[in-house]
Amino acid sequence: MSDKIVQEVERLLEEARLRVYKDSETGLGFLDKAFELSKTHDYKKGIAWSTMRYGSYDLAVGFRYKAIEKYKNSLKLMLELKDYQGVSRCHYSIGTVYALLSEFDLALAHLMKAKVLSKNYDPTYYMKLINNIASLYLELNQYENAINMSHYIIDYMKKNNYERLYLPYVILGDIYLKMGKYKEALFSAEKALTYLEEKEDISYAGKCNLIIAGAYKGLEYYDEALIVYNRALKLHESSGDYQNSSQINRSLAEIYLKKKEIDYAFRHCQTAMTLSLKHRSEDAESKVYFMYSKIYESLENYQKAYDYYKKGSEIQSKLYSERLVNKYKAVKTEDIELEDLELEETLSLDRTLSELKTTYLDLSLSEKSELTDAFVEAIVDTIDMRDTTTSGHSKRIAKYSLEMMRQLNMDKEHFKDIRFTDSEMKEMYYAALLHDIGKLAIKESILLKHQRLTPDRIEALQHKFVYIKSCLKVRLESQGLNDDEVDILASLDESLDFIKSVNSKQYLDDFTINRLNEIHKMEMIDCDGFGVKLLDIFELQHLSVRRGNLIESEWIDMKEHARKTKEFLENIPWLKSIKNVPLIASSHHEKLDGSGYPFGLSGDSISAQMRILSIVDIFEALTASDRPYKAPMTIDQAVYTLKSEAEDGKLDIKLVNFFESKGICYLCKEEIESKS
Repeated sequence: MSDKIVQEVERLLEEARLRVYKDSETGLGFLDKAFELSKTHDYKKGIAWSTMRYGSYDLAVGFRYKAIEKYKNSLKLMLELKDYQGVSRCHYSIGTVYALLSEFDLALAHLMKAKVLSKNYDPTYYMKLINNIASLYLELNQYENAINMSHYIIDYMKKNNYERLYLPYVILGDIYLKMGKYKEALFSAEKALTYLEEKEDISYAGKCNLIIAGAYKGLEYYDEALIVYNRALKLHESSGDYQNSSQINRSLAEIYLKKKEIDYAFRHCQTAMTLSLKHRSEDAESKVYFMYSKIYESLENYQKAYDYYKKGSEIQSKLYSERLVNKYKAVKTEDIELEDLELEETLSLDRTLSELKTTYLDLSLSEKSELTDAFVEAIVDTIDMRDTTTSGHSKRIAKYSLEMMRQLNMDKEHFKDIRFTDSEMKEMYYAALLHDIGKLAIKESILLKHQRLTPDRIEALQHKFVYIKSCLKVRLESQGLNDDEVDILASLDESLDFIKSVNSKQYLDDFTINRLNEIHKMEMIDCDGFGVKLLDIFELQHLSVRRGNLIESEWIDMKEHARKTKEFLENIPWLKSIKNVPLIASSHHEKLDGSGYPFGLSGDSISAQMRILSIVDIFEALTASDRPYKAPMTIDQAVYTLKSEAEDGKLDIKLVNFFESKGICYLCKEEIESKS
């Protein structure tokens, strides 16, 4: 490839880059020329960078998923060319789009890959990258990581004499504000302002004042908060940031509501609504409706409070549905793994249930029954939609439970003292269908975790191994390697293959865990003189899970779903005849010997309905063929497991034997096999 062609392509690409947002039509002309010239002369690097730049133009006009597609196509080309600067830029661009889509886990995974490859390149780009990583940690509520990264940025900027030291302090202020550490938030924001004194960055000055106002509000210094919010409002309006202007007006309305100055609260709500409608922000619009609802609630005008809250909820539901559709498209077109998709901020379920309670009390008995049936069916469909791998689980549990109760009612030999009323059957039906409603409060990254490390984490690990190999080969050619480095280089490919195989295993033996620890101990010095472990402590912790995919902290979070089930269902005003639905539904993981959760119930404190639900829940989970993280058991194997649990004093042995002897275990056989 002649230098003249290379230089001309680079010139055209630079002209295109400069015009992405300012003069896109002219910029696209330059980009088309760069692409055609590269294609004509088979200049693959030019094709790769042109493809990436097309992604930027798609993003500029709002075609986010098209932009991701272009960036991913460019990424493949960059990897083939071993252009690691280009690889880093592609990952950065993909991560940026995912952040705009609120897919913060995916965004973080791509930015971390970009970070591994970026330190040797443009220092300004590297600074921008690590600032964005800190912001993503904040969005994901990983406060410790966000704080550590912010302090790393501060040290790095001071060491390299960067002038924009206010950036990490703004992030720190946001972190502490979210954590409720208002004094630390004040200090960080004021520190940022001292670095901004010589700059004319109105946008960041506005952000600093917004953090300070939020801290004053948290400390209940309402007069001070009002002064600073108004200052922040002027700064944001000057910079054209109307999204934050709407947010500030909502905050002002909230403070005036606390001060019982209702007229001012209404005035700022109206301003916030005007801004949200003018700039077509449905999310901001819904939040204004929620604020109106609070104001009318304080005035004891419950009808209007309900009407406004309903309007806000309808908008949020619409946005939520659109988001699910977009995620589905992403999965279909871009091969994104479901377990890496985080739902948009969950709607306030208990508030919605409280609304239901308000309207429910005025209904007739038949209307209440109809409303309950409709509500239960809607919730079950929502649970199934959130975790498609367990779709139908709750309905099969209900089938098993009701059939078992029906057969027990007919038994005149072993269970003649047990007779369930129609109300108890209905109670069990609702409890079985809703026993997993608490999973709506569990993060998808935990609920849908099908492997020890997610596909993006594995991909990041592969990039790290490529980076390690390239550093070792450079050193081998220039100055040679020591014995440990020779061993690492020789075993890199085998170690990566071993890690990949471990990632999908159901159970790890001692040999496997010892081998993982040996790989963790391997460390080399990279091209910048920094130590890099083949497996860092996070990767080791997740890969070393002996059984299943969840580390201890994730498992603790997962177990909370049973307690959340009770909390959610207690918000529903159940009829007296079925008042035990919350307790029964939340007790499906309890054991007779007291070793279960969430309440550690034992013996007679576990009713017959709870015992039945525990048995059928375990059986259905064991035989389910739609769980990607485990193979299904046969019916005989599952019954054997139930009997073993019963012999250990965890399940009711008589009920387990009845479940088998009456053939109830075969009730859903055809449905299970059809899903295999």
